[in-house]
Amino acid sequence: MKTTAHKSMLALAIGLAIAGPAVAAGDGNEVIIVQSSVAGVAEGNTATVAQTGTLNLALVGQQGELNTTSISQNGEWHEASAETEGQNNNVAVQQQDDWHLVQIQAQGDNNQLSSSQAGFFNQAAVAVSGDNNQVNLAQQGEENEATADIAGSDNQLRASQTGDRNWVNGTFSGDGNQLTASQTGNIQEAGLINATGNNNLADVEQEGNANVGGIVGLTGSQNEFFIQQDGNLNTFIARDVSGDNNLVDVYQQGDDNQFLLQPFTGDDNVVFIQQEGNSNRIEAAAGLVGNDNVVDVYQRGDENSATIATGGDSLEVEIIQRGDNNQAGLNLQGNGSAASLTSRGDENLAVVDVTGADNSIELKQNGNSNEAVVTGETAGTVVDIQQNGDLNLVDLLVSGQQNELTVLQRGDGNWISGDTAPASVGGSGGVVDVTQTGNDNLVNLSQAGSGNVLTVVQTGDFNVASVSQN
Repeated sequence: MKTTAHKSMLALAIGLAIAGPAVAAGDGNEVIIVQSSVAGVAEGNTATVAQTGTLNLALVGQQGELNTTSISQNGEWHEASAETEGQNNNVAVQQQDDWHLVQIQAQGDNNQLSSSQAGFFNQAAVAVSGDNNQVNLAQQGEENEATADIAGSDNQLRASQTGDRNWVNGTFSGDGNQLTASQTGNIQEAGLINATGNNNLADVEQEGNANVGGIVGLTGSQNEFFIQQDGNLNTFIARDVSGDNNLVDVYQQGDDNQFLLQPFTGDDNVVFIQQEGNSNRIEAAAGLVGNDNVVDVYQRGDENSATIATGGDSLEVEIIQRGDNNQAGLNLQGNGSAASLTSRGDENLAVVDVTGADNSIELKQNGNSNEAVVTGETAGTVVDIQQNGDLNLVDLLVSGQQNELTVLQRGDGNWISGDTAPASVGGSGGVVDVTQTGNDNLVNLSQAGSGNVLTVVQTGDFNVASVSQN
């Protein structure tokens, strides 16, 4: 539903109202009210419309002072538009069953706006411009859609859509904005689109079917976003988000979960992602860019995969995968950061590429087809790799000064080598410590540079060690 179309419709209605009688009754219901106040009024504007059955249309108007509008239409071909202009605006529209459309516009002062539509073709679009706005939309069934376009002051938007093709779009511009959306079933989407401003809070809860939640084009600081998606084709998207001290907290429980971050720039940001089951994926390949950021990823089961790229200093990154086809990839660029990747069972692979200095990397793999790959050019970085059980393999291709690498492999097919060449650690003043306990052990390791220390301990089974130092 386009705002401009309704604007022109209301303008035409106002023209008709000025030209002649404004109210029609009967089966083809129609009401037009146009009010405008100035010149020493003590109060001014109140309009109430109630229509019960068939082709209802109500257009209200109202310009200045203590505006109040209330429209209630009961059955069939509803359409309502209410425009207010200034001061103590209060609009409430309620339409029941069949072909709803609403459009509300307000300009300034103490606006509170509301709309509630029940079953079939619901749509709503609210555009508010300034002051103490609140918007409350609730739509119940079938082709629901709701959009609010808010520009300034102490805005809030609440939307609750219960069934069928739901979609909510916030769009804020400034001040203490909030978005709360709760959608229960079918093809839900909810998002904060092109929000610019301060202290934005988006709280979206979605329960079943093709859920999507997102934040697109946000600029601002100290924002908080909480998204909970429970079942079916869940996706969360954060795109073109920039600012400091922001919090993103996403919980996805079942089915084809996905999390996309592309990109997120700023300092002191915190990102929590928890995925419980099925086809989980997390992709932040375009990066979390900034300093002192925290990323915490938890994947519980099924076809997990995580790819996180970061750029900045003093970062904390943790990825935990608990079972099934786990893979994890981390690109760590910067200084003084700490990263931890843990997988507990099934077809684990973890790849870390590090650039920078004084970083700390920990990889733990407990069981099944483990591999661990660490590459990069770094200095003063500590790498700790632990593999417990099954087809362990570690591949190292690291260069730089004064790095420390510790590898502990307990049980099953342990290797430390590349596919076509030995693992290689280059640079001066480095320490490499490899311990293999039990089963098919092999170490092929090349270390280049001066002042390096290499220790290999092998206990039990087919041990082979080939070491080259230059």
